[in-house]
Amino acid sequence: MISTKKIEQKKMSSSSRPSSDVEDRFLGLFLGLAAGDRNGGPVQMALELAEACLKLNEQHVGDTGAGHPEHNSERIMQGYLRWWHQGPDSWDTGRIAATIFQRVEESNAGSRHETAPSVQHTTPHAASSSSSHTSQASSPSGSTSCRLENIASAVNAEMFTATVGALHRCGFLAAVFSHLSDEELASLGRKESRLTHCHPISQHCCGAYVVLLRKLLLDGGIGTIESAHAAGGVLEDAAPEDKEPERKRAAKKGKGCGGQSESMTEHVDSGHHIHTGDHHVKPKACSAEVDTTQKNTSTNTTIARTSSADDAFLHTIEEFAQKLHSESDVLPCERDQVVNAFELDVTGCIIMDARASKVGAAHITKKLNRGGLCVDALRSALHFVALGSTFDHALQESITFAGPDNYCPVLVGAIAGARWGACKISEKHLEHCREGVRERCRDLARRCFAIYAQAQRKIHD
Repeated sequence: MISTKKIEQKKMSSSSRPSSDVEDRFLGLFLGLAAGDRNGGPVQMALELAEACLKLNEQHVGDTGAGHPEHNSERIMQGYLRWWHQGPDSWDTGRIAATIFQRVEESNAGSRHETAPSVQHTTPHAASSSSSHTSQASSPSGSTSCRLENIASAVNAEMFTATVGALHRCGFLAAVFSHLSDEELASLGRKESRLTHCHPISQHCCGAYVVLLRKLLLDGGIGTIESAHAAGGVLEDAAPEDKEPERKRAAKKGKGCGGQSESMTEHVDSGHHIHTGDHHVKPKACSAEVDTTQKNTSTNTTIARTSSADDAFLHTIEEFAQKLHSESDVLPCERDQVVNAFELDVTGCIIMDARASKVGAAHITKKLNRGGLCVDALRSALHFVALGSTFDHALQESITFAGPDNYCPVLVGAIAGARWGACKISEKHLEHCREGVRERCRDLARRCFAIYAQAQRKIHD
């Protein structure tokens, strides 16, 4: 006997089936992130972010036919705080976001006493931090947005915030603001990161990540409804290497957030702590350890054109690297070490990984990091999506790799969903989702695509 719930799910699935590749990829981004998030916090925060932004931007598109880059920090924080108090899986905020939320509430209380703007919330939360945090983070004379960023900046001075939390939730911005320029979209990604994770590496990561996702949404064309036959494996006939390139570790030194120069050769564990041996430390600099090779792994690497699907995806990754270079005017004091961390340790390695895949990827997987540093999580995610033959394959491999950690699979779900589309996401990967998550994903994806479609009609009118 078929349950009523299954009948309703089947009706919803058939009645809301996307009508195009692009629309299917929009839905794939939302459902993919939900599929990859096995704890619940990232998808809930991502949904809050998308809903807050859509409320403003749907009105703008309706009025003018052109979306404005509206990212209202106060409204977004309101949604986060409501969820933190009342929503499902609110335990899964991550240590940094929980600290931010606590201090925002303390700052709100202090600001109300001084008749300054405040971020409202629905229920009180027990205060556990010292009152000095409130006075330090409050900015009664400034805007709410500045006050929120000041709070995040104070937290960054105490905690290492180049972790994956902001990256997990910012991906839906690629769908909400799909009609914006690369520069505008990247700017919004960085702004969202600054709400909780204001470390320059996190900001830069989020900015480039949303541009990468939007590229996949609009012209990925891989493994979706009309091109399902192209969802093959990795490059089959890439130029072989005589031997695996030798790698050396190069600790890049740069000017840090605290104005000091220091080599950071530690990694982030599942608790978001930096550790070297048995000692936990708080880094004072923004330098990142990167992999370099004796062979050229730049964006000009020549890759044999033998598989249109995989070639298109890797070309997107190459454009991702070029986007990093184009942001030379962003965070100039941090640019060298941030670009090095991404281009060498992420993009170049992914291209090299794909070329070496014909001899097996096991040796590559062993070199990936399961930790919560945003650069490590993104590199691992790109690895599994680049080498995956299907959405299911990419996600399952990342889950096996990550174990109990939730860092890499969340990103794999979002990237793979934007690459292959919702039509390639097996129902089994969504069975863990809480009630209402899939429905919210479908509704938000539909609304995001409507904004994109309306903007396209205006362009062609």
